[in-house]
Amino acid sequence: MINIYYTYLPSAGKAGLLIAGNPAIGRQLARAPRTGDLPSFVAGRWLLAQILATMQVPYSLDDIRFNEAGRPAFPGPPHFSISHSGNLAVCAIAPHTIGIDLEQEKEIALPDFEDYFSQEEWAALRRSATPYADFYRAWTAKEAILKADGTGPDAFPEINGLAAVQFRGNSYYLEEIRLEEGYACHVAATAPIRSITVKELSIP
Repeated sequence: MINIYYTYLPSAGKAGLLIAGNPAIGRQLARAPRTGDLPSFVAGRWLLAQILATMQVPYSLDDIRFNEAGRPAFPGPPHFSISHSGNLAVCAIAPHTIGIDLEQEKEIALPDFEDYFSQEEWAALRRSATPYADFYRAWTAKEAILKADGTGPDAFPEINGLAAVQFRGNSYYLEEIRLEEGYACHVAATAPIRSITVKELSIP
């Protein structure tokens, strides 16, 4: 079972109020090697805090540690992954290693990304009638696997529309997640994906 929660980003002012109301988020902000912008970071940690409050797990936000590549994790299960893009943040949690990636779809210079795709993948994009949608579908799948792998993006997995991908000696299982119109999202897991729940939460 993979549980996925998402929310709209708060304003900078509301993000500050959330930190004041949940000091553990502030402590995470001080310790994290990479935070991005404040509303995105706070929204992701707020989602995780809401999930932990509803699950019987022995960890809190203060138990999060970071590996050499900056990947956050608890000392043991459950495993979680956070992503944010545009106006959304998303958090996935599961008993096994997972990665989730979210991207707001927009027009970009596709040739700038050719080196991250195999020849077969790139040829399929060039033939596509919907190249931007297909790019983001493939890109979020690649990024989700990299997040699950957790060792840094020195190589990119080859997807080719597969539901299971071998990367760095491990098997990763992929599932596309539909959150909101105009966004692409994938989750990758080290175990076959049997079921997924998706729920929107509203920041008060």
